[in-house]
Amino acid sequence: MSLSLILFEDHSAQGFRPLSWSVPVYELPSGLFHLRERLELLAADHPVARRVLLPRGFLQELQDRALPTGWTSGFEAARQAAALGERVLLISSRWSGRGASLLDLLQAASRDFVSRDQDGLVAAACDAATAATLLESWNQWDQTCTRTQAWTLPTTPVPTWLPEIDGVEFEPLSWRRLWDRIPGIGEAVVEDLRLVIDAGRPYSRSVFGVTDTGDAPGTWRRPIRLAQLTDVPAGVSILGEHGVWIGEDSLLDPSVVLDAREGPIVLESDVTIRSHVLLVGPLAVGIGSTVKAGARIGGETAIGPVCRINGEVAESQILAFANKQHAGFLGHAVLGSWVNLGADTTNSDLKNNYGLIQVNAGLGPEPTGTRFLGLMMAEHGKSAIGTTFNTATTVGFSANVFAAGFPRACIGNFSWGDGRGKITDVERAIETARIVMSRRGVELTPAHEDLFRRLASGLQRPAL
Repeated sequence: MSLSLILFEDHSAQGFRPLSWSVPVYELPSGLFHLRERLELLAADHPVARRVLLPRGFLQELQDRALPTGWTSGFEAARQAAALGERVLLISSRWSGRGASLLDLLQAASRDFVSRDQDGLVAAACDAATAATLLESWNQWDQTCTRTQAWTLPTTPVPTWLPEIDGVEFEPLSWRRLWDRIPGIGEAVVEDLRLVIDAGRPYSRSVFGVTDTGDAPGTWRRPIRLAQLTDVPAGVSILGEHGVWIGEDSLLDPSVVLDAREGPIVLESDVTIRSHVLLVGPLAVGIGSTVKAGARIGGETAIGPVCRINGEVAESQILAFANKQHAGFLGHAVLGSWVNLGADTTNSDLKNNYGLIQVNAGLGPEPTGTRFLGLMMAEHGKSAIGTTFNTATTVGFSANVFAAGFPRACIGNFSWGDGRGKITDVERAIETARIVMSRRGVELTPAHEDLFRRLASGLQRPAL
């Protein structure tokens, strides 16, 4: 069977703001990996002939600038892949299944099925003709979103894509909102480690839209080989039976405690753990990252490549190239790439009355059904020293937050100050981003500049 795999986004990406302002949902990790990376590991041992990424057209240029090995992208690539395949499997970017459940999805593609939830299509397997109809419908929807500038308007719902397709109903495994991903971080670390062990081969990391400067790729791109740590360095303590898995050229200073009683600890290659650090599993620290002296990183946490981390962190997902270099608490939080938290920045993740939490990401308050939720900050967001974020605060793209008290609970894109109306100049924001990215050997491309300007233009545009 010749299978074409298409990983698509749709209107449901709006539910993953503020992170999804600038990142496809399939590139948002929960645990060690995100959906695309898990599919890469599984597809290598499964007969997948073609792999296509179908982001919102709004993000297509950035996707093309840094296309992962083995993938093509865009509507035309998807249309051609569907025409060439005997079978086509379309998977929504918010599919939450991991490990065995994701493998079950791949194996079920030999028969027609459809998986839906209240937000729309989650997955479908079909023949080439049916896939062509679905893709044409998706393309018309995407063109409508482009024409109305739907992805740049902060307070306007995006048009929905609800295609009609028949097939045997397949159980949907899906996230609906960004905060849905946080409770499963620890479980995901465990399952992602098992995926790597079962694959029995090195894997590599890539980051959406990232292009290295110069001729040589960043060392964080090199293949990662994990092995269980058995030769424990002097002065390092390991607790528990779940084990510590470590990559090449990682460094553990004396007086580090690795507590693996509740779950494994994964330290990828070129990770540096300084003295007097407590790491609690299940935990993953990405390639090229540094945990600074005195940090306490609790379980249920995953830190991406090339991050700088200090203070107290627990139950949080931190994307690549983020900085939390100083003291302060971060809990039940999600930080986008290129975020920088000033010294003593702290978030609350529990209301004083222990009540259920609501979140406002720009479309009004929405119930979460949880009592624990912290900061959610989009790419290029920043906080000043001593910033204190209230429970479940959302911070938009390239916002620069500083305030005498608590900032607003919903801080928009390019906000300057406490989120109460002042907007930073987009050209200044671009130049700051250029400096920030160059310090990590990454190029800010014209596609990045275009993204900044498009998101900024939506702030001046009246609601439709």
